[in-house]
Amino acid sequence: IADFAQSAAADSARVHLAKMDVINFAQSGQLEEARAVAEDLMIDYEDNDSLPEAVLMVGEYLYWHGQELQNQDMEDEALAWFEKAAEVLEIVKSQWPSSGILPIVYRVSGHCYVSMEDNAKAAASFEKMISDYPEGKEIWLALFELAQCYEGLKGSGEISESEADVKIKAAYKRILDEYPNCPVAESVQQLLNK
Repeated sequence: IADFAQSAAADSARVHLAKMDVINFAQSGQLEEARAVAEDLMIDYEDNDSLPEAVLMVGEYLYWHGQELQNQDMEDEALAWFEKAAEVLEIVKSQWPSSGILPIVYRVSGHCYVSMEDNAKAAASFEKMISDYPEGKEIWLALFELAQCYEGLKGSGEISESEADVKIKAAYKRILDEYPNCPVAESVQQLLNK
């Protein structure tokens, strides 16, 4: 960085160093400090091409740490991490609406909302990924997760059983039609046969 301070490589290095600061603050539980560094990062390097990916990586880290806490039955702490992750991922969606990383952002957002038990927002994230990025990786998984969200919405009474069943069946049929060799195809077939 010191030798090539004005280069694009130096800017990218600074972005990644700041990203590591955000993650280090987050790891130590200093979420407000992490947020402040992240906000500075976005202001100082708003034109840097690697910024959306750096912010996504922070969101992913927050999500995965929330998963670790949830696996340790620390539900309240996990929820706080999922909420922060969702907030960071929403920033990526709004600040860089044409970024090539958005399919990943929508997928991770969907996972965050599932973990937060917000099936409506999770479904919206998976639907956006599926509709806007139909050629993206793991569309079969997004379809499967979307069906699971509709199961949750049906169970909570947020949508009618008949509406949910139509949407669930459509997602499952699309998996079998378009991704017959995916890892969930056999399970999906069994679910449809019920």
